[in-house]
Amino acid sequence: MLAAALPWDAGSVAQARGHARAAATELHLDARVLRSCVLAASELVSNAVEHGTPPLQLRLWAVAGGLRLEVEDASPDLPSALAMPVAAASGRGLAIVGAVSSAWGHYSTDSGKCVWCDVVASTATGSDEPG
Repeated sequence: MLAAALPWDAGSVAQARGHARAAATELHLDARVLRSCVLAASELVSNAVEHGTPPLQLRLWAVAGGLRLEVEDASPDLPSALAMPVAAASGRGLAIVGAVSSAWGHYSTDSGKCVWCDVVASTATGSDEPG
């Protein structure tokens, strides 16, 4: 398992993507799963920075056929996926996480909340072809 404290700024998103890419590569996950892990990490951390409260923690570990991603912050407010208008500039993060994962959810912690998802080969999106 990898656990990383992330800074409370936009740079944390890039760090989360790097950690997800490294974990997926270390587990020899295929290109689709790797890309889906990176996308899910980006969306979960973006949501935490936008709507949560510091500090920010990322945890990654292997699950059957893929990777579990958890993002914890100190806000007790649990997330909810919203139906957004097509023209909306934001608000689709959890819908994207739901689309690239086999399961996602959240739970309260002693210090706030944790939002998680499992990205596995059967639910990863996209093509194996580069480009």
